[in-house]
Amino acid sequence: MGPVEWRVDWGRSRWGQRAVVALAALAAGVAGTVLLQSPIVGALAVAAVIASTAELFLPVRYRLTEADARSTCGFNTSVIRWADVKRLVPIEGGVRLSPLAVTGPMETFRGVVLRYCGNEREVLGKIGELWGGDAELLAERDGSDEGGGDAGSARP
Repeated sequence: MGPVEWRVDWGRSRWGQRAVVALAALAAGVAGTVLLQSPIVGALAVAAVIASTAELFLPVRYRLTEADARSTCGFNTSVIRWADVKRLVPIEGGVRLSPLAVTGPMETFRGVVLRYCGNEREVLGKIGELWGGDAELLAERDGSDEGGGDAGSARP
């Protein structure tokens, strides 16, 4: 079986969040320009806000291969090799492939997030095949745990 690939435009249905982030970016740009009297700083502030929330504005491409799992959004690509995956953590609408063996404060910033687009069974099946952990446990969860707690399955 070859790689599994899919694309999710997560922000498409989140117009309210997009508007709030756009206003925050605009405010950061105005503040940088006015307070520091530098249009360059203002432009950098806008770019920083938009870049850090790119998933709301750009589609994300996902790819699971024999070697790794990756997520690409704009110029940013997150990759984790299967050997480095220690736990699967259910999140809203997807799963986080975590390199951390236990939950901790860095959980949210580590690993690769895979969001589903009606393909949850296919994605979890491929993860189970490539990772070797018990991805089937996640199929029974509701995915409401946003990275906190001890939810998730661990490599045996």
